[in-house]
Amino acid sequence: MQKFLWILLVALPLFVWGQDKRPDASLDWERFFMPGVGYTNFIPQHNMDSLGLFHGINAQIVIFSVGNSDKDMLGYLRIEGRYSQLGSSKKGGENLSYWGFSALGSFERGIRRHFMVPYYGLELGGISRSSAEQGFQFSPVLGFNIYQAERVLVHIQAQYPYVNNREFDQYSGLQLQAGVSVAVW
Repeated sequence: MQKFLWILLVALPLFVWGQDKRPDASLDWERFFMPGVGYTNFIPQHNMDSLGLFHGINAQIVIFSVGNSDKDMLGYLRIEGRYSQLGSSKKGGENLSYWGFSALGSFERGIRRHFMVPYYGLELGGISRSSAEQGFQFSPVLGFNIYQAERVLVHIQAQYPYVNNREFDQYSGLQLQAGVSVAVW
């Protein structure tokens, strides 16, 4: 995992320097309501021996997405909602449900490429366990749009949910997600 992160950090400047210097009309768009699906892994910070690792599918909807190749404007902005249903790897373990709304933006202005666009953001939402208890969570998010265009979005991201509830303290940890969203109309 550490080698992968080092390769990613070394390769990122090559993608940025490799941007096409000419504006391209296909890089400017506004999209509303792009449904998507993804897969999530969650690694709890505490009590991993008793809780296990969590994984499962998620449904997401990109409420608003905009791409901009103008060098004076934010290159990418996305607002989305997500629901994840995760099961524990331990037999008899609990199921978790995460839901939230995210605001995500690019680090760069005027992006002139479709591949490997880094972004950051914040997710606000909730968590519930199979025992029907619920709590509030917020997550800082870092990710990459592996491919972004007007009608298709493929992304990977990492986030760290902080849970604001004593009964859920053990459910803060690292969440890794991959997803695909497609404009269907």
